[in-house]
Amino acid sequence: MSTPTQPINVPSLNPNPISHHSSAYSVLSHLHALSLSQERGKGNRGKHFPRLPGFEHLPGDARLGSTEEFVEELVALDEDKALAVYMILRGMGARRVVEAGTSYGVSLIYLLCAVLDNITGETPDAYGSGSNLPPLVVGTELEPAKVAKALAHVKEAFPLSTHDPERYCQVPQILNLLQGDLLQTIPSFFESTSLPDQSIDALLLDIWAPLARPMLELILPKLRRGAVVFLDNSMSSRDRYKDILEFLKGTEDSEGRRLFKCVTLPFEGGLEMCIYEGQ
Repeated sequence: MSTPTQPINVPSLNPNPISHHSSAYSVLSHLHALSLSQERGKGNRGKHFPRLPGFEHLPGDARLGSTEEFVEELVALDEDKALAVYMILRGMGARRVVEAGTSYGVSLIYLLCAVLDNITGETPDAYGSGSNLPPLVVGTELEPAKVAKALAHVKEAFPLSTHDPERYCQVPQILNLLQGDLLQTIPSFFESTSLPDQSIDALLLDIWAPLARPMLELILPKLRRGAVVFLDNSMSSRDRYKDILEFLKGTEDSEGRRLFKCVTLPFEGGLEMCIYEGQ
């Protein structure tokens, strides 16, 4: 007769993947708790995008309608989704990532953690062209107050450390946080930096629905083959995201091959993950 197996007391079988970034982990834990509290308090859990009829046809910032209700909201990417994005970026060795919809910088910190971890050991003098392009994290945000808060959170997440000053010094070098209408700031950034085509590893879309497809179309030539596009709330906001979902799942190249292979990851509200198959 076998002896019953006793449970093993361990702190956790799955330590948080970013816990080695102790300051970032602390900042993110606080911001996730605050974001959840805000969403549940207003009943916006998994919604994030209010219905604003007619605004999708307006030019520039006007297409956003009235966003005053959400200026003080973090509307952060959920923690389980953010960790999944971090793990995928680590697994694919992503070094050049763009985010549309930075808000208060929660998901931006995850992107920075992933890229910083992926470039550990690299030296700037090795950067050139092709696969050796310099690492890059681009964030975009409309509201000036949110940009200021996002930068403050980034500085808090990556404080100057006597133990690892090089890691801190890499953050301002790889981060480009753009403030304004992304349909203007992104093309301007591409032009001013002479960003090469097929040089971006991943794109995270967590923005107002009418901006999602135009943003993807702007960055499409910059995506390398195998690049990953993430779209948050692809299930809970699928009606609002109909335009970009049709583009992601239905666009074909000249030979009839689909440009993206997509799967809906089973998180609350859905997280679309699409791999770019174009040339």
